Amino acid sequence: MATYKGIQGFTVQKLSEDPTASASTAGQLFYNSTSGKFKIPVAAAGAWAAGGDLNIGRRSAAYAGTQTAALIAAGVSTPSTPAPIGEIDTETYNGTSWTEQANINTARTFTIGVGATNTAVLMVGGSNPSTSVGVTTVESWNGASWSPGTAISTGRKMLSSAQAGTPTAAMVFGGATTTPTAVAVTELFNGTAWSEQADLNTAIEQATGAGVSTSALNFGGGGGPPLSAGCESYNGISWTEVGELNTARISAGGGGLSNTSALMMGGYGPAPSNKVEQWNGSSWTEVADLATARRSLGGAGTSTVALAISGYTTNNITSSEEWSGAPFTVKTVTVS
Repeated sequence: MATYKGIQGFTVQKLSEDPTASASTAGQLFYNSTSGKFKIPVAAAGAWAAGGDLNIGRRSAAYAGTQTAALIAAGVSTPSTPAPIGEIDTETYNGTSWTEQANINTARTFTIGVGATNTAVLMVGGSNPSTSVGVTTVESWNGASWSPGTAISTGRKMLSSAQAGTPTAAMVFGGATTTPTAVAVTELFNGTAWSEQADLNTAIEQATGAGVSTSALNFGGGGGPPLSAGCESYNGISWTEVGELNTARISAGGGGLSNTSALMMGGYGPAPSNKVEQWNGSSWTEVADLATARRSLGGAGTSTVALAISGYTTNNITSSEEWSGAPFTVKTVTVS
């Protein structure tokens, strides 16, 4: 009688009990010797629900935190024309509503945030509202006020970050010094000083980041046509090109705690998008769409519990959306 291995050409792992269903095990067929059945971990359907509205609609801001403890600061609060005006406002989210907090010290646009909570955040780089040149400015948030931080070495805007990092273990990468001069520079902050790390393989701006300083992702971007579907993974030493997105986009929101689990929300490609993709460490899968298509938005949280924040369609958006991500379960494979 033919064996499964003979038919399919690979060995199926035999286990005495079901493994933990997760993003890393999803899709891996196994045989449960106790029950005598083939099984496979799969992701169930996730869904988006309305979150609280911001007090000030804006885009291209600094974002940080989690679904129930998020932060937004700076950004562009005007229409696309005339020239964007930088915002100084800060707001925090408690899972229900947004509350205005102390303003940042220097207005800026196209900046980035690093912080796993909304009480300890670094806002890095960006551009001065009166010029298109990227800045080196860094500000640090302690939950009550902003203070000047140690400047990065390469001034830039439209950069990405390992956004789940901390103010004492922060990493930023890519971006543009001017338009359209993209860079591949990666910088790491240890709480005292910034140091350059291995460059991205591809210089890119308006990409999206996720993870922490030792396990990060950078995906999408491009700065305009052509848009990129590329994704690079960082292991604490170097960047490696990995599985591409299904849809190339720039200016998307992101969430995720490592280089094996991330979420990409919305973006532009070549119009404001409601597409959402989930990363399991080897490939991207399209999941439930956002209710509102948006670009230049922010993200906070993980690949399974996240928040899409603000953004832009034809006007700045005040709404946020909450992601209850795809829970993973083990299902029995029926054969005949």
